[in-house]
Amino acid sequence: LMLEKILESDITSAVSTVDLDNVFTDTYDVFLIKGYNIGSSSDGVLVQMRVRQEDGTLEDTNAAYNTSRLFMNDFTNSVSRLERTDQTKFDITRTSIGTGESEFCNFEVYVFNTRISSKTNIIINDVAQDSNADLKWGRGQGYHERTEIIRGVQFFCSSGNLDNGKFCVYGFRKA
Repeated sequence: LMLEKILESDITSAVSTVDLDNVFTDTYDVFLIKGYNIGSSSDGVLVQMRVRQEDGTLEDTNAAYNTSRLFMNDFTNSVSRLERTDQTKFDITRTSIGTGESEFCNFEVYVFNTRISSKTNIIINDVAQDSNADLKWGRGQGYHERTEIIRGVQFFCSSGNLDNGKFCVYGFRKA
C-alpha cells in the first residue's frame, strides 16, 4: 500500500466547523484523517465528526452513527468501555478539552467503504489532555449507516469553536 497526502487544513483562528470535503474518491481504498493539537474556544467540549454525502448533504439528522470504544485514564489507571448507538454524530474524543493552554487532543480516524452506499466503517484512536493535565487514551470502532456514498467529513466541537490545530487526510492506494 502507498500512503499519499490528499489535503492539509490548519486552524489559525476560531471556526465552528472544519470541512474536509471532496476527499473520498475512487482513487483510494482506505483513508486516514489525523488531527494534531486540536483545541477549543470553550471549556468541557468533545471533538465530533459527521459525514457529507455525495450530493453535498451533511448527514446530521439521521440517528445512524454507532461506536464502541475503550478508554484509559493515566491519572486513575482505569479502563472503561462506552457504546453509543443511533447518534447523529461520531464522538471522536471522550475526554473534554477546553481553553486551557495544556488542553488538546490528537487523533487518527481510519475510514473504510466510503464508495459503498450502505455503511462506512471507521477506527478511532485518540489521546487528549484535560484541564487537570490528565492524559486519556481511546480506541474503538464504529459505523455509519446510509443510502449514499460519502465524499467527506466535517469536524466540530460539541459547543463553541475549534480554535487551533491541524487536520490531514491521507489515502491508501494499492501499489
